Amino acid sequence: MKNVDIWAVIWDIKKRYLSYGEDEKKLIDTAYEYAIKSHEGRKRKSGEPYVHHPLLATQELMVIEPDLTTVLATLLHDTVSDGTGSFEQIESIFWSDVRRIVEALDKIGLIKYRWNEATIERLQRTLLAMAQDVRSIFVKFADRIDNLRSLQYHENAETRKRIADESLSIYAPIAARLGLYAFKETMETLALRELDLDGYLQVTGELAHYTLEQDKFLTQSVESVKKMLPEKYRESVSYRVKKPYSIYRKLKQYDVKSIRDIYDVFAIRIIVDDISDCYAALGIVHGHFTPLSERFKDFIAVPKPNGYQSLHTTVLGFDGYKQPIEIQIRTKQMDQNAERGTASHILYKIHGDDMQKEDGYQDLVQMTMDTLLDQGSLLGQKVSLPTMFVFSPRGDVFELPHKATPVDFAYAVHSDVWYHTVWARVNGKITTLDTLLKDGDIVEIITSPQAHPAAQWLDFVVSSKAKSQIGVEVKRLSWDRARIVERGKKLLFDAFSAEGIKLADDLSNFSQYYGSILDEKKQEDFYYQIGQGMRKPSSFLPRREKIKKVLKKQITDTPIYIMIGGEKHIPHQISQCCHPVFPDDIVAVLRTGGKCMVHNRECGALSRVNPARMLPAYWHVGRKWKVVSFSLLFHDVPGLLSRITKIIYEMGINIVDLHVSPQHDTTTRLSLSLEIPDDDASIADRLMERIRVHIPEFLVREDDFFDKKK
Repeated sequence: MKNVDIWAVIWDIKKRYLSYGEDEKKLIDTAYEYAIKSHEGRKRKSGEPYVHHPLLATQELMVIEPDLTTVLATLLHDTVSDGTGSFEQIESIFWSDVRRIVEALDKIGLIKYRWNEATIERLQRTLLAMAQDVRSIFVKFADRIDNLRSLQYHENAETRKRIADESLSIYAPIAARLGLYAFKETMETLALRELDLDGYLQVTGELAHYTLEQDKFLTQSVESVKKMLPEKYRESVSYRVKKPYSIYRKLKQYDVKSIRDIYDVFAIRIIVDDISDCYAALGIVHGHFTPLSERFKDFIAVPKPNGYQSLHTTVLGFDGYKQPIEIQIRTKQMDQNAERGTASHILYKIHGDDMQKEDGYQDLVQMTMDTLLDQGSLLGQKVSLPTMFVFSPRGDVFELPHKATPVDFAYAVHSDVWYHTVWARVNGKITTLDTLLKDGDIVEIITSPQAHPAAQWLDFVVSSKAKSQIGVEVKRLSWDRARIVERGKKLLFDAFSAEGIKLADDLSNFSQYYGSILDEKKQEDFYYQIGQGMRKPSSFLPRREKIKKVLKKQITDTPIYIMIGGEKHIPHQISQCCHPVFPDDIVAVLRTGGKCMVHNRECGALSRVNPARMLPAYWHVGRKWKVVSFSLLFHDVPGLLSRITKIIYEMGINIVDLHVSPQHDTTTRLSLSLEIPDDDASIADRLMERIRVHIPEFLVREDDFFDKKK
């Protein structure tokens, strides 16, 4: 178990905020107490209380002198994903920025790093896009560093290697791009220790020995530089030693056998007041020593993409020593940026911003992120900026174009999903298919076997795949329209004929039963809806009102509720324009705010409603119901989902939830939650039997049914 002086850690965090008021220091205490409560009873792999992790991560963060919002978010970053906290509580106790950072970290935690060399760039950009607020990245680095320090407590060697690989290939390059060299170097060193312990020990051992061996040379070199500089700068001269991973890479890259063959293991650093003094100091150095012209770099005139600025020159001639040494010259501000990172420094400029909420702060955060994303490839190659990244409920990442909608997402997931898309949940809330998605959204698609691609989707989809396939399907479906229209007309006329009523071919006498006059275009649509099963001919018969009264009397003591999109508890209200009552055919219209308005399907107001906002709805009557959930494994073949859902609907079973998960082999996992009558114990077994008989691709049911009372 790690021996952590937790009070020393807390004091190390709080002492950095002594210049703040008592309110700010109390907020740190409040965040720590909230973390303790949220993680109560949980322990780390090391055996120590879990709350030590956010504290130690916060301590790691102190190297960049973060703002108070970032500190609070770090203390709270695991309270929802690995604790009992909630985003709502965090916002109510602190403020929205803290919640946003914690939420971003929660979403970043969903990313599945199934990666190789070709996908590293994409994953790096995914992480940046998911963060939205650059401070989320700071917290993630601190979190990752503390986890790296605890790797030895993971028993699984593959887990340790994965975490180290991710840190080295994904997180460290982003830290370099942000100019957060302290984070970059720490992650690299800790990852190297795990991935190549022998190499790590060799480099650190040789480096320690070489540094001790070169102590006299380094001391004399620093003193020589001090003597030639103006007196006010003499105390700002020191030397730095190259970090182990950088040396390790050079040894491997250039096939160098010894540290002694690397020129820049050591460097002398000169810190001055302003840029003019940088160039003045450079002139003095070059006047006393022999510069190697090919190794001079002016990062002041041409800064690195991450904002790093400094003059670098390599010289010979230190008191008889033949070996070269690098000299770095920069201002105090440049040195602070190099240590804390340019992005960190920009954000830190607004001191005490968290309590005052100064106008423009969030704009500054966004501007910083936009700048980072616009810098191009993290690996040095300029590429076009990806659009956005969204998640499935299981944590899979999907890259979508700008202004993508749930339909674009459905087309990116699976053919059985997009073809039968009805509506969607975004971040757990019901929404229409034309809703614009944002980076980091968690999207769930709800399907129905009766649904199919609609021409209206072409008005808002943006992905080329969706546009192409929708266009093909709409054309195919239009070829069938005449047949469906004819079938609908026959069903309607047959229903009336059975009651001894002969309808005119042009429906001129239909208004006395229906209450509305249908023009030619409306007639065709009307027949089509009947032919598709969206409307029942019997509901238009003269006996309709009598049937209503009889049914109402029969169900007086039976609960009736409205199912919308297969869900029982969607907020809704009955439309006042058409006043639908049981057993009218109904449809729901999603309004702003997530509430639905329930209309009679014959309501004239529906002609003015965007079809993308209509959700299927029906009356649910009588019997107690329960939900059964299970997973099935199938061979993956086209049209599989539609065949399965057809069986389910034919048995009168309602689908509450459905997820399709293509596996890495040729199989697909189908996870279902079904609503079945509580008094029919055998229906689940009958369903499985029908699936076994009618779906030869069925392999196995992976888990047992379990009941959840509604």
